This record gives sequence, structure tokens and C-alpha cells, in this order.
Amino acid sequence: MASTLAVTRSQGVVYGIFVAFGISLGMLQTAANVYITVYGTPRHSVFRINFAHCISGASAVAASAITFLIGQVHWRGPASTAWACLVLAIQWSTCALAMYLNLPCWSRGVIPEITDADMQNLAGKVLDGESRSVSHRLVNSHRLPFFKQYRLFIAAAARFTYVGAQVATVAYLDYYVHGNLVDSTTLPGGKVLLIALGTLALGEIVGTAIIASRILRPTMLLLVCLFSANVALLNPSVLVFGGIPGTVLIFLSLVFQAICSPTIFALGLLGLATHTKPGAGLMNSTKVGGACFTSLMLLVASRSGNVNVTMAVPAGLLCICYVYAIVAVCSKQYSEVVNAFWEAPDGIVSAQSVSGGRNGGHGVEMDDRADASSK
Repeated sequence: MASTLAVTRSQGVVYGIFVAFGISLGMLQTAANVYITVYGTPRHSVFRINFAHCISGASAVAASAITFLIGQVHWRGPASTAWACLVLAIQWSTCALAMYLNLPCWSRGVIPEITDADMQNLAGKVLDGESRSVSHRLVNSHRLPFFKQYRLFIAAAARFTYVGAQVATVAYLDYYVHGNLVDSTTLPGGKVLLIALGTLALGEIVGTAIIASRILRPTMLLLVCLFSANVALLNPSVLVFGGIPGTVLIFLSLVFQAICSPTIFALGLLGLATHTKPGAGLMNSTKVGGACFTSLMLLVASRSGNVNVTMAVPAGLLCICYVYAIVAVCSKQYSEVVNAFWEAPDGIVSAQSVSGGRNGGHGVEMDDRADASSK
């Protein structure tokens, strides 16, 4: 009884810790996503951010699986509170171990800084000098003011709706499964969430492999994935199918949805030059769409009382995001800039990639091989 009371009284502290973790992770991702995307050769920027999301997705699946297995085996009977404390202890121990393992990397490793001058010169190299696929009217597009970087704002709007669709789908998936397939005793909500995270991780791995092989351009891959997730999977699960077919199709839709978020993020940052860092902050703030549209989805569920109709909310959001994919493929103002970075020579890198150093130099350098090829 005393242990139960202690756990109950500590809920406020736990919630406060969650808020602190959320703020810290938000700030970390704002800095890390842009760093991973822009540091290195521009032709591999989309691959780098997708590969990072692969690692993050695999970690999320592993952590959820460990917690779920412990809960399934021991989260019953009078000792449930003790096992709850054990799960918390495992989580805190893992977090502390990760901090100690990362400490040498941060203290001894050389972590160069990406400056606005680097981004300006990098965009100049790709769009002004080295690219032959960019028309004259787009050569100086990276020098426009921040509020005239329309590619960024279109990508931010698309990512806002996409994150809302994905979070709403995963958040309501448990209700959809239990309303169409089985009850919660046969398939608990923890297992549904674990399967959803697993499908997302699978999609991230497959999508990253496709980008690494360079079979499809990022814009075309985004178009195919959004088409498959929305038209071929999510809409039929709402309009035609139910039960097991609809549930399977929604899980498959998550596979195609997984690659979209980091790809939209990377495409939105290409060619921003000195506006790269504020643009990354804007792109990361689009995660608020998950909170906005999940609330809208719950409102539709309470009004309609039909779990199938509720899935029309993420379907509509993916339709809006699909418009962005069409624009990115068909519009020359968008596709020419993206293709210029996608086809940039391997020798074009940020200055810190060549010279190293914690603060590094400014500008963009090219290696001898790239210089020889340009001559």
C-alpha cells in the first residue's frame, strides 16, 4: 500500500520529467536534424537524415518491445507496482548508460560548427557555379529574403499535415483495431503500438535503402510513397474494407508513410543558404500538427461514432500532402533546385568536412578530383 501511494504521489514529478524530456528532445532535434542534413556532401543530404531516422526508429521499437514484454510477463497481481518500479529503473538505467557512452564523443570528438557563411557558399557552388540544370531565374534564389523562400513554406505546410496524419493514425489505431477486429484482451493496445512502430521502422529501412541505391529521386520517391499510403491503402480501408483487410492495409500504409517525414524535411532545407537554421526550426515546429489533428480526429470519432469514418481525417491530410509531392515533381522552380543538390559532385562539401576543427573555416572547398573534373 505504501509503495502504491508513493508511486501515485510521484506522478506529478514524472509528468514534469516528461515535459523536460520533451523540451530537451525538441531542442536537440532542431539542432541535430539540420546538422545531419547539411553537413557533408549535398547529394547525400536526403540519405543522411533518413538513415538517422532509421536508427531512431529501431531504438523506439527495441525500447517498446522490452517494456511490453516485461509488462506482459509480470504486470499482474499484487506485485504489479514493484514491476512498474522495475520498468522505470530499467528505463532510467538505460538513459544514464547512454549519457555516459555519449560523453566521450562530446568531450573528445571534433564536432565542427556549420555557419551561415558555409551554407551561403555551398548553395552558391551548387546553384551558381557547378550546376548546369538550374535555369537562370533560379540561380540567385538562395539570396532571397527569408519570407520569399516559398519552397520552405510549402514544405513546412506539407510536413505539418503529414505529421498530423501519421500521429493521428497511430494514436487512433488501437481503437480501429479493437472496433473492427478483436477485443483488447486478445490483442492488447501495447502490442498494437509495437506493431505500428515496427512497420514504421521497416518503412524507414526500405526507404533509406532505395535512396542509398539512388534508384529514384527523393521527390519521385515521395510521390510514390504518398500515393501508396493514401490512395492505395488508407482510402480503401475507409471506403471499402473493414475488419482484417482494413487493419492490414492501415499497417501497410505506415510502411509507406515512414519515409515521408525526413524526406520532406531535407527537401525543404535544400538551397536555403543563410536561412538554413531558421528554416530547420520552422520545419521542426511542424510537429505540432500531431497534436492539432489528433484532437480533430477524436472530435470526429465522438460525433460520428464510427471507427472507419474517423480514418478519413488522416486520409484527407495525406491528400493535402500529396499535392506537395506533385508540386515538387512537376514544378521547375522546385525540382530544378532539388535535382541540382541531388546531382552535385561528391567533391562539393562544407569547409569543415575538408579542414576539420571544432569551429572550422568558412566557405566551401572542393577536392582536387572535383577541380579536375570541372576543368
